[in-house]
Amino acid sequence: MGNTASIVLALMCVLGPARVQAATYYVATNGNDTHAGTLAAPFKTVAKAVNTMVAGDTTYVKDGTYNEGPISFRKSGTSTQPIKLLAYPGHAPKIHFIKGLLQGLQLAENSDRIAIFNPTSTKLPIGWITIEGFELENGREGIKIYTGHDITIRRNYIHNNGHGVLGSGTRILFDRNRFIHNGQFDYCAQGAVSACNGDHGIYFNGSDITLTNNIFSDNLTSGVQVNGTVSYDPAIHAGPEYVEVNHWAISNNTFAYSGHSSGLILWSLIRNVRVENNIFYENRQQNSSGQAISFAAGFVTRGSSGNQIRNNLAYATAPGGTAFFANSGGAVEGVEYTQSGNMINISHPAFVHAPATVPASPDFRLTAQSPAINKGLNLYASGVRTDLLGVARPQTGPFELGAYEYGGTTPPPPSFDFALANGGNKTVTRGGSVANSLTASLISGTAQAVSFSISGLPSGVTGGFSPGSCTPHCSSTLTLSASASAATGTATVTVTASGAGISRTSAFTLTTTAGNGTDLNGDGITNVADVQIAVNQASG
Repeated sequence: MGNTASIVLALMCVLGPARVQAATYYVATNGNDTHAGTLAAPFKTVAKAVNTMVAGDTTYVKDGTYNEGPISFRKSGTSTQPIKLLAYPGHAPKIHFIKGLLQGLQLAENSDRIAIFNPTSTKLPIGWITIEGFELENGREGIKIYTGHDITIRRNYIHNNGHGVLGSGTRILFDRNRFIHNGQFDYCAQGAVSACNGDHGIYFNGSDITLTNNIFSDNLTSGVQVNGTVSYDPAIHAGPEYVEVNHWAISNNTFAYSGHSSGLILWSLIRNVRVENNIFYENRQQNSSGQAISFAAGFVTRGSSGNQIRNNLAYATAPGGTAFFANSGGAVEGVEYTQSGNMINISHPAFVHAPATVPASPDFRLTAQSPAINKGLNLYASGVRTDLLGVARPQTGPFELGAYEYGGTTPPPPSFDFALANGGNKTVTRGGSVANSLTASLISGTAQAVSFSISGLPSGVTGGFSPGSCTPHCSSTLTLSASASAATGTATVTVTASGAGISRTSAFTLTTTAGNGTDLNGDGITNVADVQIAVNQASG
């Protein structure tokens, strides 16, 4: 017995004290990093909590904006004791990275982001980490993962970064996130082509990667690029599963409004990637690069295998990605990949609110008229059990396509909205008239009648509409008549269409000229022909 006690005591001295139970920490904007991180005495920064956590620990972050520098996960959890960074229940904290996306034209490697890496070497794995419920903005990336494994990125709003997520790893889950407006938009607008084609919602390589129920919208280049260009090198990689693309499931996502590339790119050597039940909508409208125009761009090389592209809906209008799978990598359909059950430009997906060009707040939920309802593969056995909002899948038999299941929480009818346009700038002469065409176009909701009015007319000019009201989609003709004494010059004329409690305007310039005399032949202008009539009348 004494010997046993001595051995136990010796082991305790060598191993040090063991933690009895996992810790729970809290972060709040009124906290202090010198505090203990309890609910009553929270930390102030997310970085402090992440630096403090070890395997089994959880941090809850309360509402507010946290202006942060780099946030670095440098320790792994375990399969039974993961490390979790979570939004406090019912809260939606925002992390705003202080340093910003860019430093001049050069991307700073030490820019602010959430980074997950082993501090000893990026060759060494790190894993069993969850990040859930955050808004992430203004980072070089929202999240960067070096040689990660068993990582869950769930229910985050990742926007206005460079890449939304960049990295490599294995057994990574991206579920119920929104990747919105990521990319170097300003530098692209200044003519930096590399910026236009460089940043994505997700840019990732590795194996056993799952993307489910995410929205990728208005990202500068593509929503997702699956990077199959990296070959395993034992001198620099932890294992082939961390770098080589194999066994991906890209299911029930919505890819929309990718500006300079496709919603999804499958790049180079890829194996066993399933692209199923997704919606691709109005991608590739900018067309700045030499890449093939497509919804799901296929640059799959020879030697790839087992890739399936099934039951996706794709829709776009010119000049966008009106082709679906544009293969430029030499892959042969039926050998490197197969396609089946895809609906390509057959019908509009009938979202609640998503016009042809990206609006301020698109709504990709499905209306009752959507062709995406009941057209998906049943992926329940593959682990797809809910939609973006947590609604159970399926609701009415087969799965829906896209990030939202229809029927669990029926969306309200879309509100009525319309756009108003005119035929351009006009010129009228004294004593004459000119016409301008008006078009009211329905954007969403049930069409309602709108009536027209006008403002900004110069003195002596009157306007009338025919018809005076209409129901979008519809048109009306505005006739502008100038008296013989109308004020000459240029004025800004504004037409307003109003109905169902909303108003839309459309403006143009109207130039009134003195002309050469009086409009005698009734053609709406005064010119030499009218002068000749006047001469003939005088001589007769």
